[in-house]
Amino acid sequence: MRRFGWMLAVLCCFSGGHARALVIDGQEVQDLYGYILRILEEDARVQAEFREQALRNPTYRGYRPHTYSSLRHMTTEDILYGAAQGAYMAIRYNRDGDAGVIAAKAEANIGVVMELFPMLARDFEAGAKLVELMQGKGTQDYFQIYLLKRAIPGLTSPSLFSEYWQEAIQQHRPAFNKAIVFLLENYATAPDAAALAMRIQEFQAEKEFLDWLQQEAGVREWMAKQPEPKDLRDTAVRAEALAAVKNRNALDSRLRALFESRQLIARQTDEVLSRTAELKQAALDTVARIDAAYPMLASLEQLPDRSKGPMIPGPPRDENAPITSTQPTLGIPTLGF
Repeated sequence: MRRFGWMLAVLCCFSGGHARALVIDGQEVQDLYGYILRILEEDARVQAEFREQALRNPTYRGYRPHTYSSLRHMTTEDILYGAAQGAYMAIRYNRDGDAGVIAAKAEANIGVVMELFPMLARDFEAGAKLVELMQGKGTQDYFQIYLLKRAIPGLTSPSLFSEYWQEAIQQHRPAFNKAIVFLLENYATAPDAAALAMRIQEFQAEKEFLDWLQQEAGVREWMAKQPEPKDLRDTAVRAEALAAVKNRNALDSRLRALFESRQLIARQTDEVLSRTAELKQAALDTVARIDAAYPMLASLEQLPDRSKGPMIPGPPRDENAPITSTQPTLGIPTLGF
């Protein structure tokens, strides 16, 4: 949007049959968050007028177009810039407020703008940029938290963006997995981000294991003989299903992957990672849940301890790098705080 900072943006909206010019001056264009809000507010007004007209006259068939076409000149990069501005506005007007209040308002402001992201994204390749930004900067990064919260279905209310983001994660699964590992092994990761990364790691590891178990040939044969559907999340049912597995080598490999995730979460208690007491306790509780649900993991050989040398702050490196490029900057200091 910086390329539009020197010009006036004139949007034509139609209200009551008369063209109405919505003029955004140069200063407001610089505040892209405010610019987008003006468009959305204008659209809400136009749609409200249409509904009122339809209620007064049930036979009314007038056309009230959405004003989203006013956003056609923008790109996903502009939306990211606007989301950053929304976080900045939450901080700017609540500097004396509680940290929780600021975080909630920042998330709300980011959400208003990011709902437009899927409309401008041509495909899921745009999600690669989001995976990159999800790494954060090792500080309080509201945009990073916004993305992490929406990486797990059901953690937040469903929305157009959350559906797009979760599909984009599937399209970029290897990079996303490496990004989560980076957050868990980097001692500079902010506590809130580390806590969410830990939840994502647990959720994804168990989901992948149960998805495989349900499709395993021996388990499918076993389930077909059951008088009623079985839920593999039930400990007793899962134990019976594991006994029915035919491909024992594949089972060992899957259990090893689950164990590695368990170990990664357990390492959050290591002193070298400098995690908060609350996060360490959450890690212990998570490991206890995994051990209770999968007692067979106790028989696995301990993996080499990698906690002695966690990654240092900065762009990810080596095998833990979620993508090949360095961490991005958009030319503004508002994506991370």
